[in-house]
Amino acid sequence: MARRIKLQKDGALYHVMTRTAQQVHWLKDPAVKEMLADHMNYLTDVFYCSILAHAFMDNHYHLLLRVDRPEFDLEDIKRRFELAESRKVNPRRFHEHMAEYLYNRYTDLSDFMYYFNRGTAVAYNKQAGTNGHLWGGRYKNVVVEEGDAELAVATYIEMNAVKAGIIEDPAEYPHSSVGVLKQKLEADEEPKAPELKVLEHLPKEIQAKTYVDWMRYVALTLLAPDLRRASLPKQFTDEGWVVDMKALHEALETRAPANWSKLVYGSDAFTRRTLEAVGRLIPLHRREATPTGSSSAVA
Repeated sequence: MARRIKLQKDGALYHVMTRTAQQVHWLKDPAVKEMLADHMNYLTDVFYCSILAHAFMDNHYHLLLRVDRPEFDLEDIKRRFELAESRKVNPRRFHEHMAEYLYNRYTDLSDFMYYFNRGTAVAYNKQAGTNGHLWGGRYKNVVVEEGDAELAVATYIEMNAVKAGIIEDPAEYPHSSVGVLKQKLEADEEPKAPELKVLEHLPKEIQAKTYVDWMRYVALTLLAPDLRRASLPKQFTDEGWVVDMKALHEALETRAPANWSKLVYGSDAFTRRTLEAVGRLIPLHRREATPTGSSSAVA
């Protein structure tokens, strides 16, 4: 497998996956999945990372996350450091000379994943009264383009429980981002929708519900091919979110969003720019289908 790459720029997107050691179903207990979600939410407050989509399965998890590199802010870095230390038995004190080092850590994908996998392994062993490895090696990641590819990856992640035969309605799976959004909507909360490019064109008050409705619709088309064929192309909202469902299903069926032999998922132009930015050049032949049309929303 090609060596993974990272982009040192504001707003870099990654699809990340880690499997359990020997793919044993260590995560089957809902309490373990809840622990993973708690640790994920805690770390997104420490690191300059935001989760766009997640799914915790019995023997692996998927994340679609954005890593930001905002302007250096000493007070914000101090706040994040103190939050990171708050869960330690013997927390350290912040010193100004640490700030630049901490900024580089809090804006780094590898550090985020290290603390997520290490922290969840420690918490699992404590919770289960065991010791040893929880995760089966280093995480896998692919750089993702905003827009069509980003939507395809989020959809792939949310469909994990559906494709595994666990549930037919992805919004009923509580260990995923769409499940969490659905619960908050039912509780009359005002959840923040995933920061997907396609949702930016919609009024904020309907973004979360639109995301839930979209994932439910895709699940229906997965389970009912006749509905899929009858609905091409599909304008999903009155605001003009038009999606090429044929291209989307080609991507889902070929597992293109989770082809870990690739370094980048997106258009040829984006792939070339990304590889050039990190000093890589690889042939662009045998490209998987990438959904098109999903970012053609009309304001």
